[in-house]
Amino acid sequence: LLDVESSEGTAAMFVWGTFMMFYGIIASIGLWRSACRYAGPSHWALLAKACAVLGIGASVAYAFMWYGSWMILAA
Repeated sequence: LLDVESSEGTAAMFVWGTFMMFYGIIASIGLWRSACRYAGPSHWALLAKACAVLGIGASVAYAFMWYGSWMILAA
């Protein structure tokens, strides 16, 4: 299934990268909303929000890395 030369392999790689990107973004949004409702010390909420922003950036970077490495293999 993960053959570089096949269209099924290419489609599977793009689906996986897209799925992981959206999963990371949705999880980060949940973390952000949870931090907004946190009633404890505010520094923990700020740290959670910073992690949410980093999580979104990491998810997008992971997807581009995944696509880029597949394109390198396909070349």
